[in-house]
Formats: sequence, structure tokens, C-alpha cells
Amino acid sequence: MSLTNHTKQALIAEAHTLHPIVIIGNEGLTRAVLLEIDRALYDHPLIKIRLPSSEKSEKLEIIQAISQELRAECLKMIGHICIFFRPSDKDKKKKEKAAKKPIKATKGRDRSKTPNKTKNTRAF
Repeated sequence: MSLTNHTKQALIAEAHTLHPIVIIGNEGLTRAVLLEIDRALYDHPLIKIRLPSSEKSEKLEIIQAISQELRAECLKMIGHICIFFRPSDKDKKKKEKAAKKPIKATKGRDRSKTPNKTKNTRAF
């Protein structure tokens, strides 16, 4: 998944007010934690995750594992907090349904068939 810089900046700005939904403990990234992150990304395409207080290399390994397993993108890491984004499946389904629906004609009168207006000949 590749996002433009403008899109990334907009998503990071939107995530500013969010609180971490998932907190990874001392045991690290377990299968249960991955499932919880997947569930959170299904409900909300933009989430924050709190990483354990460990070395930066370990944090980067966790971020890489989450990105690969869940097809999510880490937008930014600030200290122990990471911002992840994955387009939601709900949005994809809505777009697919919208693409399948036929386009209906607009309601109202057809302006091409309106009679010509006559000039008002009142004397004032």
C-alpha cells in the first residue's frame, strides 16, 4: 500500500486526538495481540498502538511484523506510540456496491423540452 505524503500528513493530523487502542505488554507481539489489532483496524482504519518500553530495534521488528501480518502501514512512531492505517473493508464494500448500481436519471423536469417564455407585455 502506498500513500502520498499529503494523505499521510492528513491521517497523522487526524490521529492526533486519538488514544492508543491496543497496548503491547512485556510478552511482546503474541497471536492474541495481533488478533486484537486486526479487530481494531477492522472497526477503525486509523489507530494508535502503545509499544513496550524496549530498544528501538525491537520496536521496529514489532512494527514490521504488524505491517506484514495485517497489511497495515505504520504512518509514524513517536516514542512508544505508533500510528497505523489500513483502509477498512467496510469502505471497500461500499465502493463496490456503488460501482455496481446503475445510474438513475435525475428527478425533475427536463429543461430541454420546456416551452419558450413569452415576453411580458404589460404596460406600467
